[in-house]
Amino acid sequence: MRKYIKYKIELVTKAPFRIGGVRPVPGTTDVDSPIVKLGNKVVVQGTSLKGALRAELERYLIDQFFDKENKRWTEEWMKPCIPADVKTVSPDEKKLIERGLYKYSCSYPNKDDYICPVCYLLGARGLVGFVEVPFLKMEKGDVALLQFIREDRVVGTSAKGEKGALGKYEAVPEGSVFKGVMTILEEDDIIGWKLGEPRDLAESKGDKWLESGRWTKEKILKELIEDRIKAITKLGGYKSKGFGDVQIDIRRI
Repeated sequence: MRKYIKYKIELVTKAPFRIGGVRPVPGTTDVDSPIVKLGNKVVVQGTSLKGALRAELERYLIDQFFDKENKRWTEEWMKPCIPADVKTVSPDEKKLIERGLYKYSCSYPNKDDYICPVCYLLGARGLVGFVEVPFLKMEKGDVALLQFIREDRVVGTSAKGEKGALGKYEAVPEGSVFKGVMTILEEDDIIGWKLGEPRDLAESKGDKWLESGRWTKEKILKELIEDRIKAITKLGGYKSKGFGDVQIDIRRI
């Protein structure tokens, strides 16, 4: 038997907002850069929300458990990972690992590795997590068609003619509302998993951060799910152009 905890999530845009979708076939539309849609419904895809949640979780763990003055972790097992194959980790990500802020990607099975708190919740390479991050569907709002004009770097003003324009793109205006339901596995009595308890994982050091007993189910839900979702204030693309401010509310149902 499986038991789940569910949360209603509501995202309100506080500035123009867009998450880019697949480019259309040339000649089929006058839109050069569309936004993500599921059918005809504008959505915030689950991968974008999951990525933002992962980033907030990583930042929280580093802020709370990394002693910056002495450059060490006060609780070793709270160190998050860079969720990428060793061969694809970027030079900048390698620097973060060298500084001790991250470890290499959690993987399973791996008898020499542990599963970090972020991957416990969101999944590691070879191992699913407890949280299913949903698509958020637009419940209020519309799609606007906009156009950016490139600045001419020589004269310092807008470039002239068609070559100066980046083309038409879709965006969502401020005040738009997206909603969805996040599902969290509370217990699975077949595989023996319970939220807040270390799992019996073969060929892995497993969920070492939970062995102290300090991280109860309710503490995880409050500090690592509810508070971290609410902490997301930027999402989507074109942030440097003033896009992407959001407010997210989460409520247990």
